[in-house]
Amino acid sequence: MYILGVSGEPGTNCHETSASLWKDGRIVAAAEQERFSRRKHAYGEAAYDAVAFCLNKEKIGLDDVDYVAVNWEPNGIHKELSEEEEENVRNLYFPKNLFHYTKKIKCKYIKHHITHIAASFYQSGFSEAACLVIDGQGENEAITLAKASGNKIEIIKTFPICCSLGAFYDAATIYVGLGDNVAGKLMGLAPYGIPNQEKIISFDENTGEFVNKVTDLNVDDGFETTYRKYIKYFEKNCYPYNTAAHGKVTAEELMTYVNFAASIQKNLDDVIIAMGRYLKKITKCDNLVMAGGVTLNCTSNGCLDRENIFENIFIYPPANDGGCSAGAAHELARELGLYDEKLPDRIKNVYLGQTYSDMDYEVAIHNSNFKYEHIENAEDFSMRVAQLLKDNKILGWVQEGFEYGPRALGARSIICNPGCRESINKVNRAKSRELWRPLSPIVLDKYYKQIFVDEKPYNMSEFMLKTCEIREEWIDRIPAVAHIDKTSRPQYLTKEANPRMYDVLEKFYMLTGIPLLINTSFNIKAQPIVNSPREALLALETNEKLDGLIMGNWYVYR
Repeated sequence: MYILGVSGEPGTNCHETSASLWKDGRIVAAAEQERFSRRKHAYGEAAYDAVAFCLNKEKIGLDDVDYVAVNWEPNGIHKELSEEEEENVRNLYFPKNLFHYTKKIKCKYIKHHITHIAASFYQSGFSEAACLVIDGQGENEAITLAKASGNKIEIIKTFPICCSLGAFYDAATIYVGLGDNVAGKLMGLAPYGIPNQEKIISFDENTGEFVNKVTDLNVDDGFETTYRKYIKYFEKNCYPYNTAAHGKVTAEELMTYVNFAASIQKNLDDVIIAMGRYLKKITKCDNLVMAGGVTLNCTSNGCLDRENIFENIFIYPPANDGGCSAGAAHELARELGLYDEKLPDRIKNVYLGQTYSDMDYEVAIHNSNFKYEHIENAEDFSMRVAQLLKDNKILGWVQEGFEYGPRALGARSIICNPGCRESINKVNRAKSRELWRPLSPIVLDKYYKQIFVDEKPYNMSEFMLKTCEIREEWIDRIPAVAHIDKTSRPQYLTKEANPRMYDVLEKFYMLTGIPLLINTSFNIKAQPIVNSPREALLALETNEKLDGLIMGNWYVYR
């Protein structure tokens, strides 16, 4: 059976639109629309290209699909669709001028926060878990607390959009002049400051209620109204009492906001920890799954994990709205009774995107003006790449199918030597990023605990979703991935997850004694992560700070 999940209604202010194809209990293909349209976040775009990719990868057409699951319930109403409504869905998401089909595929709308829960729970490998969804907003809610057990999802409590932690954090990024939809930048800025400003939001872990110093928020406020009220509050109560000009704030000016950023981050950490304690008390579960864009905040995730409220925590890597197409498909599978007897296994990786053959790479390379080597022997390949990295080369890495989600996890990455402090400046310049922003490493599993203070790497670190403290004896050995607070956001890599990257890391360790590499997304400022060989070659052509590419078995260089 095939279930096609789609996210992002054409003609709306949707973002991170995507498509996922479910087959026999697992997602076999998934991609965000931005990887094809090359417009970051794919604002307002239908996921037409992502749908076509999923079908093509599995070598099927829409007539082979049994059900379509759509993320988001119009008007927040859960109901069975009439034949006319189903026809409208098909025409909207699969217009006949782009897709050929004759079958009247059954369609179902799935509630937004339910898709988030299903995406994480049904790929966690847990049989039971507390569930926490925190994002900007769903249809009518911004936070959902739930419990999932087997084939059942029980909603415990929801909070309206005026309680949105996504709006709170987004308002803070605007206030400091970083702009909107750049939460990761504020998270990276926070460690430069001291959390010495007042706490604005509190969550009572005994009553399960919010207390907010922004007193003019009301239950009917939408997302934009909510974040504007936060900005107004910041300007009146938070140093330096002024919203910085978007896109014009200098690094020097930004440093006047570091204590504010640290205070906002600490506030978020405390609220999430309190919600975790409340959920633990209510559900009695040892496992927690989280989802929603706010749960991509690795600092908060690390703080929660270190509290040891839950034994196990899982977040699906595309925790933002990009993962909702997969969640919609999983939820519809649950509703159809397909999980009554057996739940899906835990995922090992998310290399669900487009793959390319060595021939594809060869054709693209021969149409360029670059030098190249083809290295067929696996041992020679990994040693050649490791030696280049030892020599401080900055390399674009294109292997496997591209990652599903916003993190580069070893398929579309920029990699280089973490032992050289200058690497962080070189990579940030190569990506046109601010020089104060940190970089993260990918680490061999067997050496992970020697380097990081983290007893539970299986909790989120396999997908680079929490920050950890670096052990003192390692900080000066890996300065390019040590942030100002001596933390990093490592990816815990097993050989099973990515054998080729693992082999390169082992060879790099043989040459340097360092079992990790800088691993950051292969993209440049304001662009999505690269998809194709052509896009990778264009990045090399237009960016002199990038030294070469590793694509399949090919090394491409100037």
